Amino acid sequence: MKLTGGMGKGKRLAVPAYLSRPTSAKVREVLFQLISDEIQDAKILDLFAGSGALGLEALARGASNAIFVEKHYKVTEIIKKNIQTCSFDDKAHVFKADVLSFLTRKSILNSPFHLIFADPPYKINFLEKICGILDKMRLLEQDGIFIYELSSREQLSVPENWTVYKEKIIGDTKLLFLKQNL
Repeated sequence: MKLTGGMGKGKRLAVPAYLSRPTSAKVREVLFQLISDEIQDAKILDLFAGSGALGLEALARGASNAIFVEKHYKVTEIIKKNIQTCSFDDKAHVFKADVLSFLTRKSILNSPFHLIFADPPYKINFLEKICGILDKMRLLEQDGIFIYELSSREQLSVPENWTVYKEKIIGDTKLLFLKQNL
Protein backbone atom coordinates (compact mmCIF):
# COMPACT_ATOMS: atom_id res chain seq x y z
CA MET A 1 0.00 0.00 0.00
CA LYS A 2 1.27 3.48 -0.87
CA LEU A 3 0.27 7.03 -0.01
CA THR A 4 -1.71 8.50 -2.89
CA GLY A 5 -0.99 12.21 -2.58
CA GLY A 6 0.75 15.15 -1.01
CA MET A 7 4.37 15.31 0.03
CA GLY A 8 4.35 11.62 0.91
CA LYS A 9 2.94 10.43 -2.41
CA GLY A 10 4.29 7.01 -3.31
CA LYS A 11 5.72 6.19 0.12
CA ARG A 12 5.11 2.54 0.86
CA LEU A 13 3.13 1.77 4.02
CA ALA A 14 3.33 -1.45 5.97
CA VAL A 15 0.01 -3.23 6.44
CA PRO A 16 -0.60 -5.87 9.10
CA ALA A 17 -0.94 -9.27 7.41
CA TYR A 18 -4.07 -10.00 9.40
CA LEU A 19 -5.73 -6.65 8.66
CA SER A 20 -8.46 -7.90 6.40
CA ARG A 21 -9.64 -4.66 4.88
CA PRO A 22 -7.35 -1.67 4.67
CA THR A 23 -8.86 1.38 2.97
CA SER A 24 -7.96 1.02 -0.70
CA ALA A 25 -5.95 3.58 -2.65
CA LYS A 26 -8.98 4.33 -4.82
CA VAL A 27 -11.18 5.06 -1.79
CA ARG A 28 -8.47 7.23 -0.22
CA GLU A 29 -8.00 9.19 -3.46
CA VAL A 30 -11.74 9.89 -3.76
CA LEU A 31 -12.05 10.73 -0.06
CA PHE A 32 -9.22 13.24 -0.12
CA GLN A 33 -10.45 14.84 -3.33
CA LEU A 34 -13.79 15.42 -1.62
CA ILE A 35 -12.22 17.04 1.46
CA SER A 36 -9.22 18.74 -0.17
CA ASP A 37 -10.32 22.19 1.05
CA GLU A 38 -10.55 20.92 4.65
CA ILE A 39 -7.08 19.40 5.08
CA GLN A 40 -4.68 22.35 5.39
CA ASP A 41 -3.62 22.77 9.05
CA ALA A 42 -6.43 20.47 10.23
CA LYS A 43 -6.23 18.49 13.46
CA ILE A 44 -6.95 14.83 12.63
CA LEU A 45 -8.28 11.94 14.70
CA ASP A 46 -7.98 8.52 13.02
CA LEU A 47 -10.11 5.91 14.83
CA PHE A 48 -9.73 2.16 14.20
CA ALA A 49 -6.56 3.33 12.49
CA GLY A 50 -5.30 0.02 11.07
CA SER A 51 -2.19 0.88 9.03
CA GLY A 52 -2.75 4.59 9.71
CA ALA A 53 -3.24 5.31 6.01
CA LEU A 54 -6.09 7.83 6.45
CA GLY A 55 -4.29 9.96 9.02
CA LEU A 56 -1.00 9.70 7.13
CA GLU A 57 -2.68 10.79 3.89
CA ALA A 58 -4.08 13.81 5.74
CA LEU A 59 -0.63 14.70 7.13
CA ALA A 60 0.94 14.29 3.69
CA ARG A 61 -1.63 16.71 2.29
CA GLY A 62 -1.04 19.44 4.89
CA ALA A 63 -2.82 18.54 8.14
CA SER A 64 -1.05 19.96 11.20
CA ASN A 65 -1.17 16.82 13.37
CA ALA A 66 -2.89 13.48 13.81
CA ILE A 67 -3.81 11.12 16.59
CA PHE A 68 -4.15 7.44 15.71
CA VAL A 69 -6.20 5.09 17.88
CA GLU A 70 -5.94 1.31 17.46
CA LYS A 71 -6.53 -1.39 20.06
CA HIS A 72 -4.10 -4.05 18.80
CA TYR A 73 -0.50 -3.68 20.00
CA LYS A 74 1.12 -5.18 16.89
CA VAL A 75 -0.93 -2.88 14.68
CA THR A 76 0.08 0.20 16.69
CA GLU A 77 3.72 -0.79 16.13
CA ILE A 78 3.07 -0.87 12.37
CA ILE A 79 1.44 2.57 12.53
CA LYS A 80 4.53 3.89 14.34
CA LYS A 81 6.74 2.38 11.64
CA ASN A 82 4.61 4.02 8.93
CA ILE A 83 4.84 7.38 10.72
CA GLN A 84 8.64 7.08 10.72
CA THR A 85 8.66 6.04 7.05
CA CYS A 86 6.73 9.21 6.20
CA SER A 87 8.85 11.39 8.55
CA PHE A 88 5.84 12.58 10.54
CA ASP A 89 7.24 11.76 13.99
CA ASP A 90 6.71 15.34 15.21
CA LYS A 91 3.08 15.51 13.97
CA ALA A 92 1.67 12.13 14.99
CA HIS A 93 0.78 10.28 18.17
CA VAL A 94 -0.37 6.67 18.41
CA PHE A 95 -2.52 5.29 21.22
CA LYS A 96 -3.17 1.61 21.86
CA ALA A 97 -6.72 1.72 23.17
CA ASP A 98 -10.30 0.70 22.63
CA VAL A 99 -11.79 3.54 20.56
CA LEU A 100 -14.92 4.08 22.66
CA SER A 101 -12.96 4.14 25.93
CA PHE A 102 -10.30 6.40 24.45
CA LEU A 103 -12.82 8.99 23.26
CA THR A 104 -14.04 9.56 26.82
CA ARG A 105 -10.55 10.55 28.02
CA LYS A 106 -10.77 14.29 27.35
CA SER A 107 -7.43 15.03 29.05
CA ILE A 108 -5.57 13.20 26.28
CA LEU A 109 -7.39 14.90 23.45
CA ASN A 110 -6.95 18.54 24.60
CA SER A 111 -9.09 20.28 21.99
CA PRO A 112 -11.56 19.49 19.21
CA PHE A 113 -10.61 18.06 15.84
CA HIS A 114 -11.47 19.34 12.39
CA LEU A 115 -11.52 15.91 10.74
CA ILE A 116 -12.32 12.60 12.42
CA PHE A 117 -12.01 9.36 10.46
CA ALA A 118 -13.59 6.11 11.65
CA ASP A 119 -13.04 2.87 9.78
CA PRO A 120 -14.41 0.21 12.14
CA PRO A 121 -14.83 -3.44 11.24
CA TYR A 122 -17.68 -3.78 8.79
CA LYS A 123 -20.98 -5.12 10.13
CA ILE A 124 -20.33 -3.69 13.59
CA ASN A 125 -22.30 -0.48 13.98
CA PHE A 126 -20.29 2.03 16.01
CA LEU A 127 -21.84 5.11 14.41
CA GLU A 128 -24.41 5.94 17.07
CA LYS A 129 -22.02 5.31 19.97
CA ILE A 130 -19.22 7.37 18.44
CA CYS A 131 -21.56 10.25 17.55
CA GLY A 132 -22.90 10.23 21.11
CA ILE A 133 -19.40 10.47 22.58
CA LEU A 134 -18.34 13.15 20.08
CA ASP A 135 -21.39 15.18 21.17
CA LYS A 136 -20.86 14.67 24.88
CA MET A 137 -17.09 15.30 24.82
CA ARG A 138 -17.28 18.08 22.20
CA LEU A 139 -14.51 16.50 20.15
CA LEU A 140 -15.46 17.89 16.75
CA GLU A 141 -14.97 21.56 15.84
CA GLN A 142 -18.12 23.51 15.00
CA ASP A 143 -17.46 23.21 11.25
CA GLY A 144 -15.67 19.85 11.56
CA ILE A 145 -16.37 16.72 9.57
CA PHE A 146 -16.79 13.16 10.80
CA ILE A 147 -16.11 10.61 8.06
CA TYR A 148 -17.38 7.09 8.70
CA GLU A 149 -16.44 4.17 6.44
CA LEU A 150 -18.71 1.15 6.08
CA SER A 151 -19.73 -1.51 3.59
CA SER A 152 -21.77 -0.23 0.64
CA ARG A 153 -24.33 -2.92 1.53
CA GLU A 154 -24.89 -1.56 5.04
CA GLN A 155 -27.60 0.89 6.00
CA LEU A 156 -27.15 2.77 9.26
CA SER A 157 -29.49 5.18 10.95
CA VAL A 158 -27.87 8.51 11.72
CA PRO A 159 -28.34 9.99 15.20
CA GLU A 160 -30.87 12.83 15.23
CA ASN A 161 -28.44 15.68 15.91
CA TRP A 162 -26.18 14.69 12.98
CA THR A 163 -26.59 15.21 9.24
CA VAL A 164 -25.10 13.19 6.41
CA TYR A 165 -24.25 16.04 4.07
CA LYS A 166 -22.47 13.80 1.58
CA GLU A 167 -22.40 10.08 0.85
CA LYS A 168 -20.08 8.41 -1.62
CA ILE A 169 -19.98 4.77 -2.73
CA ILE A 170 -16.74 3.47 -4.22
CA GLY A 171 -17.00 -0.24 -5.07
CA ASP A 172 -17.77 -2.12 -1.85
CA THR A 173 -17.11 0.91 0.34
CA LYS A 174 -19.47 3.66 1.46
CA LEU A 175 -18.25 6.91 2.97
CA LEU A 176 -20.59 8.98 5.13
CA PHE A 177 -19.62 12.62 5.63
CA LEU A 178 -21.35 13.85 8.76
CA LYS A 179 -21.72 17.19 10.48
CA GLN A 180 -23.26 18.01 13.83
CA ASN A 181 -26.50 19.96 13.92
CA LEU A 182 -25.62 22.76 16.31
